[in-house]
Amino acid sequence: MLVIIAIMVFVRSRAVRDPEQIAERLHGLIRVEMPASFQPYSHTRVFGVESLSFWDMEHVREDGRTTNLFALYRENDWRELTLAELEAEIESDMEKRLARNEFHTRSTAVVELDIEGRIHRVFRFMGVAQVEQDRFEATSCFMILDTPEGLVRVQTLGLNREFDLEKQLALLATIRPLKP
Repeated sequence: MLVIIAIMVFVRSRAVRDPEQIAERLHGLIRVEMPASFQPYSHTRVFGVESLSFWDMEHVREDGRTTNLFALYRENDWRELTLAELEAEIESDMEKRLARNEFHTRSTAVVELDIEGRIHRVFRFMGVAQVEQDRFEATSCFMILDTPEGLVRVQTLGLNREFDLEKQLALLATIRPLKP
């Protein structure tokens, strides 16, 4: 138990909260037209895993957490995978990941998104999110992009009343990956 606590403290101590540094890192991988309400929240790079998150600051819960987010993940291990292999790996595991965050999937689908003439597969998950004592209809999407530093997973998550599928797809459609 002490080891787990030590790892958690170490990871949290490595988190960058400076909005300018987080935005700069994001723009080193992709360009995206972020909605004004989405602000840089955290950047962590530890044990070969990197994550960037942007929180919707218009919809913050009483405990200070948001109900809507945009995130980007990159792992060193992904360098040996093709885009199709990584999509398959993450798709098979995503429902479990979402369930750990109190998101219960009801349906899944793959949506094609044209970004600068190239078709990208967006994996869509619709279901119910548990927020404190209440349950709300929610949507999460992810897509894999090739960047100068390898493959990254871009993910959105939100309550349908605030950040529904259309808004998530519109945000994802603004992404412009930098050329590898």
